[in-house]
Amino acid sequence: MIVHVRQSIPHAPREATSQRITRSVMDTMREATHHAERDGCSPSGMSLDPIVSEAVRLIHETIGQPPRVPQIAQQLGVSQRSLNRWFRQELGCTVVQVIRDTRLAYARQWLATRPNLPVTQIAAIVGYSSPNRMENHFQETLGVSPREYRRQIVPVPPTLESPC
Repeated sequence: MIVHVRQSIPHAPREATSQRITRSVMDTMREATHHAERDGCSPSGMSLDPIVSEAVRLIHETIGQPPRVPQIAQQLGVSQRSLNRWFRQELGCTVVQVIRDTRLAYARQWLATRPNLPVTQIAAIVGYSSPNRMENHFQETLGVSPREYRRQIVPVPPTLESPC
């Protein structure tokens, strides 16, 4: 029994570090969401429908484990179809696109501000199901891998706004 407990102890610091990092990103996301709500604007700078605004807030607050469209719609008491229609009207893109773009923005922010944090850990923190998913998303959207992006990055990190 004692051996089993001692074997689990080496994992505790790694787990504690991961939890600390997760808390840090959640604090960053809450601050970004607070500023957007305070200013009464969307990621693109325009006033949003309250349902869309609340959905965007939910996406930002839960980016590490973003809810799926059915969960967001259910939480807001609307249909998936209506939610997507409102997103297209207000932002010009779907809920899934906003989730992906927001996740990418947070990944870019983390790559820019945490140069010693492994890319695999950043992928997990911002909600990618695997580092390969993040790699593919970076290649499709930016034309570079996360590692290349980190090497080429300009001194000012990207904003946490969804580009769509």
